[in-house]
Amino acid sequence: MANREKARWGFVLDPHYEAGNAIIRDGAKWFLDFLRNILIVGGLFVLAEKSGNRYLEILSWVAGGVLFIYLSSYWTALGFRFPRSLPIWVKLLLTALGIVIVGAITLIALNGLHTAINEIVRAQRS
Repeated sequence: MANREKARWGFVLDPHYEAGNAIIRDGAKWFLDFLRNILIVGGLFVLAEKSGNRYLEILSWVAGGVLFIYLSSYWTALGFRFPRSLPIWVKLLLTALGIVIVGAITLIALNGLHTAINEIVRAQRS
C-alpha cells in the first residue's frame, strides 16, 4: 500500500497527453523560430535603409528571398494533391496562386515589421 501512495504523488508523465503536448510544443517552436527569422530579415532591411550600405541591402534582399523560399517549402510540403482529372494548367495555376499567397504573406509581414521598427526609431528620437 505504501508503494501505491508514493506513485500517486509527484509529477507523472501522462502518455495520453504527451502526443498533444508535443504538437503544441512543435507549433510554438515553429512560430517563435518564424518570428525570429522575420525580425532578423526585417532588421536587415531597416539597417540597410538607415545606413545606405549597398552590401547590407543586397544581404537583406538575399535573406528575404531565403525567407520566401522557406515559407514556400511549406506550401509544397503540405502535400496538396490535385485530382488526376484536372488539366495540368489548372494544377500549375493553383500552385502559382499558392506561391503568390505565400509571397504576399511574407511581404506583408516584412512591411509591417519595417513600419513598426521605423515608428520605434522615430519615437526614440523625439
